[in-house]
Amino acid sequence: MTDASARLQALARELAAYVEHCKPRAILLTGSAATGAADLYSDLDLIVYHDELPPATAFGAARDAVGAVEAGVFAPPTNTEYPELYTWHGVQCQVAHQTIKAWEADLRTVLVDVDVESSLQKAISGLYEGIGLHGEDLIERWRDETRYPDELARAMVERHWRFLPIWHVQARLSTRDAALWSRQVLVESAFALLGVLAGLNRLWFTSFQFKRAREFVAQMTIAPSNLADRLEALVSLEIATAIAELEALVAETQALLVEHMPDFDASLRRGPGTREIPWKLAT
Repeated sequence: MTDASARLQALARELAAYVEHCKPRAILLTGSAATGAADLYSDLDLIVYHDELPPATAFGAARDAVGAVEAGVFAPPTNTEYPELYTWHGVQCQVAHQTIKAWEADLRTVLVDVDVESSLQKAISGLYEGIGLHGEDLIERWRDETRYPDELARAMVERHWRFLPIWHVQARLSTRDAALWSRQVLVESAFALLGVLAGLNRLWFTSFQFKRAREFVAQMTIAPSNLADRLEALVSLEIATAIAELEALVAETQALLVEHMPDFDASLRRGPGTREIPWKLAT
């Protein structure tokens, strides 16, 4: 654990003012402070769960009790969520208050409705990585009830197994001054690969504010070799070399799909190994 993480965890445990003034059912420390990877730029991220949201005066009383300054919100409040933001001991604190009913509805969106477009998988990941500071029994119940369903794994693969076949049209692009667009395709393809492999490995994934890629990839037991280095190469290598690396990664991931999800059609139109053939001038 980093020294910054230890400091943030100690600060988080001092926020008993929320229990006194807001009467929450549970409090969860999330983010890099919880995982032990925080640095001196990291925020203090808390999720506070309520039966019903308390009045704004209760949030203000809790902030006043600890001496918070520069208070505001980091998103528009609703009837079920109050996302407050303030500075405390020089640290930016993001405290997301949410009703239990709303949170459990969010869980159903992913687990039952199988919504793979939602960024809620990031919140579910935080549920597992976080540290319970209050109401640990409730947090543990959610963890026990939140298992990665096979339907979500399949939906993640189906959603992300699609690529613009840049290897197929590489010769054409080399004459089009398309460096920025090519790099964009490479980045989007990297996220698509991560989405597919997240499904295969039953890992919660969203591209929303995706950070700490190497830690994420390290959790995978089903993946192309040296995946983290090769994904990073897609944005650092010369474009032609990066495209060749992407083509190889797609081909290797395709083989993994055939092996580990054999009932899924992993074929690709203009897949790895195909090339566009230029037309010829009439003679």
